[in-house]
Amino acid sequence: MPDFLSLNIEVSGCPTSCVHCWARGRHYDPMPFEDIAEALNQAKRACSESGLSFYPYPLHEFLAHPQASEILKLFSETCGTSFEPLLTTGVPLATRDDWADVLETAKSTGTTVVWFTFHGIGDVHDSRVHRQGAFEEVCTAIGRARSLGLRCCCNAFL
Repeated sequence: MPDFLSLNIEVSGCPTSCVHCWARGRHYDPMPFEDIAEALNQAKRACSESGLSFYPYPLHEFLAHPQASEILKLFSETCGTSFEPLLTTGVPLATRDDWADVLETAKSTGTTVVWFTFHGIGDVHDSRVHRQGAFEEVCTAIGRARSLGLRCCCNAFL
């Protein structure tokens, strides 16, 4: 019998469709916040009643969810979920008007490092993620994260 439950809740689709994506990421409507909270609370309660440790995480590009800050708080406050490091395509941090609030909320939950991914430079990256302008969006997101004192690291797919 396992002693823990790891649960990924698909809270939001992804603004990119990367060729390597194990989950076949793509855009789809976000899960309603109330449903996320309900699923999280029910799973936590079931784990508590069964003596299991509980490790939940919001799946796909959850920073693209309209309530990304609230999701960060919910997972952190409900289950102590750590977003260290925080993984992202970078696109939401470049396209959201409330990017600073989202990053400040991430910092308040313990995030100090944000990981981004590159699939090449310029048009090569854009073609691999099926999003025109994505390379520049990642660069913008890195600048924004750094401007708020977060350390940035990058994966590079070859």
